[in-house]
Amino acid sequence: MKYQLQLNITTTTAKTEASTVISVYWSLDGVTSDSSNTYNGILISSASYFSTANNQPFVGYGQGLNLSSSSSQYMSVSSPFLDLTYRSFTIEAWIFSTTVYSGDYGIFGQCQCTTCSNQCLYFLVRGGHLFASFTHNDISGSQTLTNNLWYYVTFVYNYNTKQQILYVNGIQDTIKSDASVYQGTNGTIDVGSTLVLSIRNYFNGYIDNVQITTRAKSSDEILTAATLAGYFSFDVPSPYNDYGPNGVNGTQNSTVIVSSRVN
Repeated sequence: MKYQLQLNITTTTAKTEASTVISVYWSLDGVTSDSSNTYNGILISSASYFSTANNQPFVGYGQGLNLSSSSSQYMSVSSPFLDLTYRSFTIEAWIFSTTVYSGDYGIFGQCQCTTCSNQCLYFLVRGGHLFASFTHNDISGSQTLTNNLWYYVTFVYNYNTKQQILYVNGIQDTIKSDASVYQGTNGTIDVGSTLVLSIRNYFNGYIDNVQITTRAKSSDEILTAATLAGYFSFDVPSPYNDYGPNGVNGTQNSTVIVSSRVN
């Protein structure tokens, strides 16, 4: 008697993280375009900008979004699509609520399917704490945020370690391991609004200097961005530019650039 042995072999291919790093920065200094003039947005429901610097020490330069949740205001970037699937990324922003945090205050979102696991990204303040999710894949912060204060908030997803991390003012707040990857393959970017299980929520107050980078920034980088006031190298061709996170460029008055100790 002959026996035939049949083997069913299934192979799987692990996705490799994209090597090209994209950085998108919205200064929001009276414009909705990003620094590369690629991911340009539009203001929704007559959203406006603030320009006063009193009581706003961190963003005394330029302007920022002034949003009213009761008027459903936010900024939307519909094209081109920014692909965050199967890769690391870092979302950073300055936020200032003019009312007590209650419920959900949307900061940044991108959504393909509002009810599908790992297909809708949202970063927000929930009940006074940072909260981020890919939908049914969440991380909640422990530090309490209060109104009428500026905070530098950051959400990091590390594709290699499968970790979600929240930071407040450059200090790690919460970390979650074994977090599945984000898989949304289309959707607009919203600043100041997020979709949570089909419900749209809005920020109430000010948002400024929003940036998303398609790599997991280190804790040192995030702390520097949150705390460094300015960095002037005094190197040509732009010796008076501020290369710190705030971009407060200077002008010269009867000065001369000479050879230096560094560069």
